[in-house]
Amino acid sequence: MTPKLSICIPTFNRARFLGETLDGVIAQVAALGRAGEGVEVVVSDNASPDGTEAVVRARQAGFPRLTYFRQPKNRGADRNYLQSVALARGEWCWLLGDDDPPEDGAVSALLGHLDGPRPLDFVQLLVTAYDSDLRRVLQRSADVLGVTGDVYTTDVPAFFARFFQESYLSEFVVRRALWDAVDPEPYVGTGLTYLGITYEYLRADSPVLLVARPLVKYRGQNVSWAGSALEIILSHQRRVVDLLPARYDGVKEAAYAAYARRTPVTLKMLCFLRAEGGYDAALYRRLLAPYFRGRPLRAASARLIAHAPRPVMGLVRRAYKRLKAGQP
Repeated sequence: MTPKLSICIPTFNRARFLGETLDGVIAQVAALGRAGEGVEVVVSDNASPDGTEAVVRARQAGFPRLTYFRQPKNRGADRNYLQSVALARGEWCWLLGDDDPPEDGAVSALLGHLDGPRPLDFVQLLVTAYDSDLRRVLQRSADVLGVTGDVYTTDVPAFFARFFQESYLSEFVVRRALWDAVDPEPYVGTGLTYLGITYEYLRADSPVLLVARPLVKYRGQNVSWAGSALEIILSHQRRVVDLLPARYDGVKEAAYAAYARRTPVTLKMLCFLRAEGGYDAALYRRLLAPYFRGRPLRAASARLIAHAPRPVMGLVRRAYKRLKAGQP
């Protein structure tokens, strides 16, 4: 039997969080009874050195529809995203971040949409962003987007213009047959293959749905892509937009402008990235000096952060987190 849904989890070095995500998914699937038999879980491990395999193997005995694959070496995020879908057998693939557990009832809610009466080629979910311990809510995507109910449309360019700014991996539920028909190579290296492939396979009149109820817990302070964050924000996101087919030409600038407003580069962000090793003097010269052109005070501050010792920025970051948490 072809599964209705494959929950595809690309992972690297996240054993600490992956178990919680798997447990949440498996418990929800088990609670569905016979309906859950149409759901499989696929984990593609990008050669993690931390014990990820043991975490997955420990759960396979109790959930046989859990597939595990280990890359022979780290092939980069995009190749691992692609591998997770390549291993899937489902009609639909939900690309779920390894540290993003589902909200209560998420699997059941998603299946309800996929089994509904309306045709669909893509489902976009929304997240609630939490701190790294999932204790404190940082942001709700629905609030940022001004969404109060589900959005169903066959006007894909308009959907893209409005929702391109919301592009977390865990929000993408794709039709596997359509995904497989797209050449992913132009998008490899952006960290956003899933975004490019999805919007390339959609026709201008494809039926698409945004689910307003948040179905994913996103660890907003646990980004594994910190080392490439500035590249993604200031370069790769633009590259993906430019690569998309001509049917988006009329809305590309509006979509990217909305994304740029949603994801500004702040001095706080630069301090965090410097502490994590994701920002240095070379990135300042190549990306931040042009970005802050005409804002000399911001440019000078960004340059200072780029040259600050990482341990100092680490201390600043920890002090800030304690202050936010109300700790002395």
